[in-house]
Amino acid sequence: MTKILIIDDERAILEVLDIYLTSEGYEVITAENGKEGLEIFEKQGGGINLVITDIKMPEIEGLEVLRRIKAIDKDTEVIVVTGHGDMDSAIESLKYGASDFINKP
Repeated sequence: MTKILIIDDERAILEVLDIYLTSEGYEVITAENGKEGLEIFEKQGGGINLVITDIKMPEIEGLEVLRRIKAIDKDTEVIVVTGHGDMDSAIESLKYGASDFINKP
């Protein structure tokens, strides 16, 4: 089963994505900030197939989360999601190996 880690400081986003992705057959783990997300990722030991992370979060921001995840496992897919999207953030996330950059509606 594909395991997805969702990292976002907005509880509503976590809940909606969790419900939707679980109903589609994925195993979903959620974290409310970058620090918690990285701790979960490290404990899973490469068992996470996809990470969906927000950019603007307390503790550790999403681009740093992306950078650290790729340093641990370069093959893990990471999608960066933001409500504060700009071209510089998109370019930087792709430079660090993000699979995609998506603006929140």
